[in-house]
Amino acid sequence: DSKEKTADVKMASQMVESKEAVAQGQTLRDLITDWLYETRGLSAEDLQIEFTTKSKILDQPVDNGKQYELSLTSRVTLGRVRLEVRTYANQQQIDRDYLSLELRQRVDALVAKRLLYREQVLDEADVERKAIWVDDDKQLLVKTEQVVGQQLNRKITVGQIIYHDDISKPIVVRRGELVTVRSFSGRFVVKTTARARED
Repeated sequence: DSKEKTADVKMASQMVESKEAVAQGQTLRDLITDWLYETRGLSAEDLQIEFTTKSKILDQPVDNGKQYELSLTSRVTLGRVRLEVRTYANQQQIDRDYLSLELRQRVDALVAKRLLYREQVLDEADVERKAIWVDDDKQLLVKTEQVVGQQLNRKITVGQIIYHDDISKPIVVRRGELVTVRSFSGRFVVKTTARARED
C-alpha cells in the first residue's frame, strides 16, 4: 500500500558506517539511497530518488573505515533538495561535498473525479482517493470527509490533487445581501431585515 504523506517529516544528520557498504561493493550513491529509504521508512516503490548533481564521488566505491555524515540542508523534504556529505577518517573530517537531488514520494491522496469549479461545494461524488507521485510539501487531503461540504477556492481539473489550501467553509451570506434576522425574547419573536456588512 502507498504511504500517507505527513507534513512534518524531518531528517536529522546521521553518521553512516562504511564497513557493511564495502562488503556489499556499494558506492556512495548506494549508501545515500539506502539512507534515504531507511530514514523515511520507505522503499523504492514509494520514493523516487534522482541525483541531479553530476559528481564523480557518487560512483566511487565506499572506503573501508571511513564514516559519512549525511544531512539534508533544505527546508523542504520533497522536490529539489540539497544534501551535505561530510567524510571522516580516524574521527577527523577529511572532505565535504554538496549534492542536489530530486525526491518524489508516492502517496494516497484525494483528486478531482470531474471538472470542479471555484466556489463549488463538494460532495463525495466529486473526489476519489488515488496513489499519486508528489514532489512538494503541500498539505494533502486523504479522507473524503475532509472535503464534503467544503467550498473550492480555485478551479480544479480531472485527476488534479486537492490540497488543504484549496478548500474553505462555504459562504452562506455575501456582503451587501439582505438577510432576515429574528430576535427571541420570552414569548415574543422580533423579525427584521438587515443588510450583511461582510461575507
